[in-house]
Amino acid sequence: MKKLFIVSLLVILLIMLSSSILLAKETIVVPGFGGTFEKAQRECMIEDFEKENDCTVLIETSLSLQTMNKMRAEKDNPTLATPMCDEIYAVQPLVEGLFDTLDYSKLPNAKNVGDKFRADHNKYIAWFFSTDLIAYNSEYVEDPPKVWKDLLDPKYVGKIILPDITTSHGIALLATLAILNGGSEDNIEPGFEALKSLKPNTLTYWTNHDQVARMLNLGEAWIAVWCDDRAYTQEAMGSPIRSLIPEDGTWYFRNVVGIPVKYANKDLAYKWIDQLLSPRVQKYMSEKTFICPVNSTVTSRIARKDDG
Repeated sequence: MKKLFIVSLLVILLIMLSSSILLAKETIVVPGFGGTFEKAQRECMIEDFEKENDCTVLIETSLSLQTMNKMRAEKDNPTLATPMCDEIYAVQPLVEGLFDTLDYSKLPNAKNVGDKFRADHNKYIAWFFSTDLIAYNSEYVEDPPKVWKDLLDPKYVGKIILPDITTSHGIALLATLAILNGGSEDNIEPGFEALKSLKPNTLTYWTNHDQVARMLNLGEAWIAVWCDDRAYTQEAMGSPIRSLIPEDGTWYFRNVVGIPVKYANKDLAYKWIDQLLSPRVQKYMSEKTFICPVNSTVTSRIARKDDG
């Protein structure tokens, strides 16, 4: 009787174990940029993707530099399925051979992505682009800076926040200031000199987008060098934040996404990237977060309060 009980117990345990194995779902970890951007991603992507692919999606919040550092640290056993970042930070893992070559036959929506948003090496593809600009709190700034040198105005002492050099926006600002002051992308020193000139007006260097939104909305800072999608989102939410693109020009960023060479479940990673490129997601993200879509079938209009 005792032996029969033990055998029966073992059978039950085996059934439970096998059932849990069968019920276990694949988990895909993808990066997100936090804040309103990540909120929109969750709204338009996660639930549908999990249902269609019988998996669990985890978003790991990180900015471009953090994502690429993780990709490099985990090169032999990557956990991120689809590292994405501003292209400026994709260069290092690219030259280190960490991105797999994309198979476009597995990305049906890529057919609607123009050549300027693809890379010649086919190691990654852009899924949106944005530009840097000058954002300001309209309750404190009535006549905002029109060109970059206006940031030197003494009336802004201690009221400007600039992107930290560890962000892609900080690197772009450095290059912009270098070019405007007689340097170039290969001669950055004039950019550093310009940053020194801005020091009296600089309150701090920001490292994340929520920090910028908070400081501008509270009036702790009056002006920030920021990106268009985040600034327009704040305005659409009823914030006093307004923005403009300087008359003497700015940069635009391709945000790219790829798959690590040694990532285990590449099929699932391809499905995630294809969803990023889909008309539905491109339209939703452009409307909710004001990023510029790369899918040619999607058009977006940035609706602003002063459009009339």
